[in-house]
Amino acid sequence: MIPIGRFNRKIVDVFIAKGVYMNRARGARGVALFRVDKDVDLTLLDLELIGLYLIRSPFRGKHYRLLRALKELEDIKPELKDLTYNLSLMQYKAVILVCKFYYDRLSEDIIKYVAFVSQNPGILTRVSKELVKIGWKREFILDIVPVKRRKLTGRFRY
Repeated sequence: MIPIGRFNRKIVDVFIAKGVYMNRARGARGVALFRVDKDVDLTLLDLELIGLYLIRSPFRGKHYRLLRALKELEDIKPELKDLTYNLSLMQYKAVILVCKFYYDRLSEDIIKYVAFVSQNPGILTRVSKELVKIGWKREFILDIVPVKRRKLTGRFRY
């Protein structure tokens, strides 16, 4: 790993943008929002049925960087700003997701929305398919997946 002190900050930002310096900061690769309108226990049971489990470990710096994506989601859907919420970490097949539970205004026993942020591409698409199967309503999903380049096969003759 290259020590940051030896480089100009602008150069490091270029490395991050090009993906060269991935250990420095890794941003969100996916954001999803679901409308739930269910009890807290029933919501957690649904998440456990598809393989998402709550983690009791504390937030670290890399997790706080992912919260910027949730702030932008609240700008897209302004009604989320007024709701009380709870932040937690969840695990899905050895991948950590940042999860934000938005509670109903009238009762804090009912979860109105659930938002997920992932650093790994393609994970939220799989999670979304499973959650839609069990009755959750998908409000928004953005999952950045790298495009596979097709190899040109065959022989060309002139």
